[in-house]
Amino acid sequence: MSSTDRGERQRSRIVQFVTDFAGRHGYGTSVREIAGGVGLAPTTVHYHVGELVTAGQLHRVPGKPRTILPANLGRFQEPPDMAEVELGWELSLIHI
Repeated sequence: MSSTDRGERQRSRIVQFVTDFAGRHGYGTSVREIAGGVGLAPTTVHYHVGELVTAGQLHRVPGKPRTILPANLGRFQEPPDMAEVELGWELSLIHI
C-alpha cells in the first residue's frame, strides 16, 4: 500500500469522525478529540485537517477551539462553556 493510499484512508476516517461528532453534539470538534477517535497522533491529524480544509472538505476557524466541522453542513451552535456546565452541575447539587 502506498503512502498516498494510507493518507487518503486517514483523511476519510477524519472526515467521518468530524461528521459523526458534529451530528451527535451539534458543534465542532478539536484536533485532540479527532486524534483519540481515529487513533492517530495529534500532529498527523493537524496535518490532515489542514489538507482537508484546503480541499474544501472541512471548515475551521483558526485560533478558536472546537471549530473543525464538515464543510457541507450548516451552521452549528458554539460549544458549551465548561465553566458554565460545571457551575450548573454544582448549583443543581445545592438545590437538592
